[in-house]
Amino acid sequence: LKHPIRQLKSSKWFKSNSIGSMLTRTYSQKFEMGYPENQRNPVIVCYRRTPFGEVGGSFKYFSAPQLAALTMRVIGESLVYVGSHEVEEVILGQQFTAGCGYNSTDLAMTLAKMSPNTISTTISQGDNSGMKAIIAASQSIRLGDRKIIFAGGVESMSNAPHIQTYARENTKEREAIQRQTGKTEATQPLMDIIDHDYTQCPNEKVSWAEMMDQFSTTRLNLTQEDLDTYAERSYTRFLRANEYNHFAWEMTPVGSEQVQVTRDEAYFKHRMGEWREKEPLHETRGKLGSLNAYNTTTPADGAAMVCIMDEELAKYKYFSPEHYIRGTLEAKVRKTDTGSAVASAIKKLLEKTNLTKKDIDFFEIHENYANVPLLAIRELELEPHRVNVWGSNIAIGNPVGAGSARLVVTLCNILTRREGRYGIAVSTSAGGNV
Repeated sequence: LKHPIRQLKSSKWFKSNSIGSMLTRTYSQKFEMGYPENQRNPVIVCYRRTPFGEVGGSFKYFSAPQLAALTMRVIGESLVYVGSHEVEEVILGQQFTAGCGYNSTDLAMTLAKMSPNTISTTISQGDNSGMKAIIAASQSIRLGDRKIIFAGGVESMSNAPHIQTYARENTKEREAIQRQTGKTEATQPLMDIIDHDYTQCPNEKVSWAEMMDQFSTTRLNLTQEDLDTYAERSYTRFLRANEYNHFAWEMTPVGSEQVQVTRDEAYFKHRMGEWREKEPLHETRGKLGSLNAYNTTTPADGAAMVCIMDEELAKYKYFSPEHYIRGTLEAKVRKTDTGSAVASAIKKLLEKTNLTKKDIDFFEIHENYANVPLLAIRELELEPHRVNVWGSNIAIGNPVGAGSARLVVTLCNILTRREGRYGIAVSTSAGGNV
């Protein structure tokens, strides 16, 4: 890429025109969506993401607001004829906000030297956080409430804290007991916030992985071999995309001029070695499950973001809008039926947009676990060569707040490089939201 990261202390980043090449291929026809005529057309004019670093890797000293600020600055630099004061809102998804300060999006905007009058919003909805931010932004522009919005997601899972419950209430009581007896009362153990707020279902008292495993084995009789085969395909496609440098069009290097992180870390540091064990993660009804470290995603650090503008304003600003957001949809299923959420959402979205699955050139489906896209492929009878064509979260890694936003970023990149017309990005959260 031709735009090296400048230091965050630079205050004139929006005045830089370091990126001048804009995509020119466009489909400019108006879409008949059943919306009133006065509603606007939201378009994506710029998309960027950081490399995804492994937990405890290159980004372990970067907070989530810092990662978001870096991405925000690069997008701002690429928007020729757009000033920071013209960005009306920034919406970011982030699951683990503890320790990031009050409203981490606002802190990221401060680090990026954005206008103090720009509205900041943080959304927490698990794996759907980044996608929800993009949907909210597109809806605001479609309704005419906003003209320019930065939307996406960020996560620093390396800095997700451990917590202790009831610590504040018991402090004085423990001190009194210690003064009287000379002994320290036992305290509550520390809990990993990732395990407590992400991997476990509080209602069913089991892990989301086990719940997904039960659904996939009973619904479509998916075996561990099926999931491992799909995971191997995701790794192979990811390596091929890296070999041809496809991700360079969407990725911004992070680091100094001497040392830069230019590719996703998780696969190249661990997943190529013996660490990728195929031992089952749990037992399901007395039997070994089919999910393992090989066919599930891995935690990561990173950010992904897009700039969404009103179509008429984008053309006025001399952009050639290429990626139109034709429609969005949100759905909910029972937690135990989360595996069916993707197929159900795609059906409803196709019906809403008056399209068929044959019209869709590419699908980007969130790979929390290998059975999520595999269930959608089998239930909808999708052509595998159109689903996650450059690999996905299993190989790339999954910063929870940013993983779904990356789907949109990568889909825009794929549609441009592969000259596709329609694409669908689908993210599913373990709670049944999609």
